[in-house]
Amino acid sequence: TAMVGVGITTYDRWRSRYPGFAARADRAVARYKGTDPTPVPFDVDFRQRYFHHDTPAHLQLLINVINEQVELARSEQTRDRRVLILLPPESAKSTLLEEYLAYRIAMDSSFRSSIVCSTQAQARKRLGAISRLLTDRTEYRELVDDFGPFRSELRSDARPWTANYFTTLRSPAAARDYTCQCLGWTGSIYGDRQDLIACDDIADLKNQTPAEIDKQWRKLWGEFRSRLVKGGLF
Repeated sequence: TAMVGVGITTYDRWRSRYPGFAARADRAVARYKGTDPTPVPFDVDFRQRYFHHDTPAHLQLLINVINEQVELARSEQTRDRRVLILLPPESAKSTLLEEYLAYRIAMDSSFRSSIVCSTQAQARKRLGAISRLLTDRTEYRELVDDFGPFRSELRSDARPWTANYFTTLRSPAAARDYTCQCLGWTGSIYGDRQDLIACDDIADLKNQTPAEIDKQWRKLWGEFRSRLVKGGLF
């Protein structure tokens, strides 16, 4: 409290009087110490506060399923936990996926993930959206202030941040893998540690012949899945 010129009595009174102040103060202290903030759940309230979205019933169901499978994967410590989402266009599947990845990155500085689409160009769009969630202080100031910063503005401590991959500012110095990377389904997945691999719209009219479907299956199940850590989610 001395660093910001506030007495301990005033500080304690603010913690008890103003909803959310204690949690934000604790996260600020965690950032100052270089540690991860206390995790908060990914739920309707989180989406509303940090991403400014209402959550319709079908997305609430997806959130519940994803959270449930993540906990099961962690407790079982296997690579076999998978979530398959089948919904029509304009159901906000990709939006929810992008927000969930941004959430996981915000909660855990050591989190590693890949997002896979039918082409590299499509995957870049997804990664670009996640990047904006983590860096756009005009639209997502609360997320950056409460859990960031995620990207350094100083050349001296800058981490890799490109259209194809990025590493957050608090990522462990010894980490070899990117925080998040994107690739088309024919690309090679780099690194040997992935907490989550998300495949979004990998099928198109060009790759749905029997031979191409077999290639997808073998690549996803053989190559991509092998990169998941135990406790990860596919």
